[in-house]
Amino acid sequence: MRIAIVSARLVSIDGVSVEAEKWRATFHRLGHEVVLCAGTFGGDPHGPHVRIPALDLAGPEVVKLPDILARAAPFDPDQEEEVREQANRIKAALLSFIERERIDLVDVENLISLPLNLAAGIALVEIIHETEIPFICRHHDFYWEREELANSRLRAYLDKNFPPHDDETIHVVINRRAQRELRLRHGILSTRIPNVLDPAMVGTQDEFNADFRESFGIPEDALLFLQPSRIIERKCIEDSVRLAAAVRKRLKRPVWLLITGPPGNGREDDPYCQRILRLAEELSVPVVLGWRRIFIRRGRDEEGKIYSIADAYAHADLVTFPSRIEGFGNPVIEAAANHLPLLVRHYPVLDDMLDKGLKFVLLEDGLTNQAVNQVVSLLTDRAARRVLSENAALVQKYFSPLTLEILLSEVLERAEVAPLKPP
Repeated sequence: MRIAIVSARLVSIDGVSVEAEKWRATFHRLGHEVVLCAGTFGGDPHGPHVRIPALDLAGPEVVKLPDILARAAPFDPDQEEEVREQANRIKAALLSFIERERIDLVDVENLISLPLNLAAGIALVEIIHETEIPFICRHHDFYWEREELANSRLRAYLDKNFPPHDDETIHVVINRRAQRELRLRHGILSTRIPNVLDPAMVGTQDEFNADFRESFGIPEDALLFLQPSRIIERKCIEDSVRLAAAVRKRLKRPVWLLITGPPGNGREDDPYCQRILRLAEELSVPVVLGWRRIFIRRGRDEEGKIYSIADAYAHADLVTFPSRIEGFGNPVIEAAANHLPLLVRHYPVLDDMLDKGLKFVLLEDGLTNQAVNQVVSLLTDRAARRVLSENAALVQKYFSPLTLEILLSEVLERAEVAPLKPP
């Protein structure tokens, strides 16, 4: 079977890209061919791929959803000329891609569950309705989880179309909360396939990464706190900075914070990024922005080594992930698999992992003295660190690649493969 994975962005370090890469590897292990299709690629796709720039929300030609929301109500896609024209172009490009590449099944990653690129969402929904191509739609986030969409003038339109209501599409969600909400809100039954651990995310110190700290200017005697996320407001990186400052004061040791992901706008002049850097300067916390030299996989370019996120885990002393909302939260299981202590905010779907017995330093609101005490204990008390081995064992039990292979095999068995039948 030839399977297309379609997303706004692929082969990057964002959560959707990381999970799509796991599915690609699993499809290959199950004997299928995979072709990637995205608006942008963060690295070398290492295989068949097609770029359709208009799928990427960040593209200069894309009509931004905030601009659409600012226009007068009600919303009618046929009267939004820019959106309609762009949807038609994307639709034509996707149909051409599907036919040219002889695609048997399409896996859509988040483009129709959180349609920030509305034109791309419209194009895909129309293809689903108008052709007999089997679709798997994997939903990482939903529009109703974003206040500006849940209460917008687009609400009725989004309710009707995203995700599409039909009996043929296979809907996949990544947590129990999403599964329940999709059924209650839209009567859509879905399959739950949790994110699983990529073994490549488990790091060890070796010859390649021996100079990791040196290359980023991090002293060997400093504690290294790792924030494996993008620099966007919902990640609440302020708490990570404040934690580093509190632990430095308590242990009388330098504490550095390494953030692996890019700023929201892809540049260091991003307002939130600058706010974090100012706070870090006020609290005397050295911050390293690693997004230009840290990617999913190792490599080299004209400037030298490119380290993997696993290399960062191998040299970290603690992981910070105080995000207030996540579809799943890969850093949680990655920290556990790397035997690292984790400070994490108790976001709604974290219960999927806590219910399996995983134990972390939890933030229910802001950073508290109790949370700082727990972090200090995990950093200094050998007995307290026993929980780290227990966490690693639980991740291997519940979030292994074999789990994904079994669940994805069942989904593929349900997909009815049909030839392309253009509308």
